[in-house]
Amino acid sequence: MKWRRKRRVRKTDTRKPPGIAEKVRFWEEQDRINRILIPRVIRQGEVLQKLNKEHKNLPELFNRQLALEEQFRRFERERRELLAAVKEQSRQFEKERKSLDMVRSQARRDRLLRWLVIGALVVSLTAIIVSLWA
Repeated sequence: MKWRRKRRVRKTDTRKPPGIAEKVRFWEEQDRINRILIPRVIRQGEVLQKLNKEHKNLPELFNRQLALEEQFRRFERERRELLAAVKEQSRQFEKERKSLDMVRSQARRDRLLRWLVIGALVVSLTAIIVSLWA
């Protein structure tokens, strides 16, 4: 079974063509709309041109911002590396300070011992001299 498409039967347009008065009212309304819209469109065009002139260097500014962000990241990496180096130097300094404190403490003990030995020698020599004279 074949399906047939139904043909659309066109109805003849029974409307009357618009009269002159209707056309005049339509064009008067169009003119009123144009008087309102055209100045707005012109102002918007001027604003767009002004913005375009003011922001002509936006690509350059954007590229400069990208370069500055890259430089900031590089500086931030260097700062972290330097901070780590400073911390390491601080640890080394603290080790050296403790070592120096130990050496100073040992030197004090050695001086004290030296004086004790000298004192013991003086006492011994005095005892020898006294025993020889006696």
